[in-house]
Amino acid sequence: MLGLIDVRGRWRRALLAWADGRADRTTLVDWVQGPSFYADLRSPAARPDFTGVAGLTDLTPAQVEWLGGQEGFAGRLGFDGAFFEWGRALDYQPPGPFLDAGSLRMEGV
Repeated sequence: MLGLIDVRGRWRRALLAWADGRADRTTLVDWVQGPSFYADLRSPAARPDFTGVAGLTDLTPAQVEWLGGQEGFAGRLGFDGAFFEWGRALDYQPPGPFLDAGSLRMEGV
């Protein structure tokens, strides 16, 4: 298990996992972490081509769906000695039913 000071930097996550057993290995996740604040941008895989798109009226349904699947949020990272919690002061999507909390493990670093 990592302590708060160990996660400072820019990271790309390879796995998002939930308590119910779901796992996502396809979403691109860029995470920037400072001493206590963070920013997280998640982009779904299979990005459509946006060549020639100058504005919203130029978007195809597939492009709109992909854009709507993006997530971006930022706030303060908390650590209680066992679990991390990403408090979302800013969020591109509406709030979900659960806190964004869990453990972290580094692999291949």
